[in-house]
Amino acid sequence: MNKVWIEIEKDADKAINHERAEKFTKLLTKLGSTKEVWLDETKNHFCITTNDVGGFVELTDSGDWFNLDTLSA
Repeated sequence: MNKVWIEIEKDADKAINHERAEKFTKLLTKLGSTKEVWLDETKNHFCITTNDVGGFVELTDSGDWFNLDTLSA
């Protein structure tokens, strides 16, 4: 499998993090992914969906691996 790591920089300002999460989701959409990224304000951590029924994981390291074979430009 060909993989690429995409990481989002976290800021102390939660409003900036919300904007970054939205931009991350838009990038993933352009790459052909259906995953969505958002900010968990209670922990100030980014989260990403794992499936279509609302499953998600917390990105404790602010990034995730993506399969290049399933992404399309």
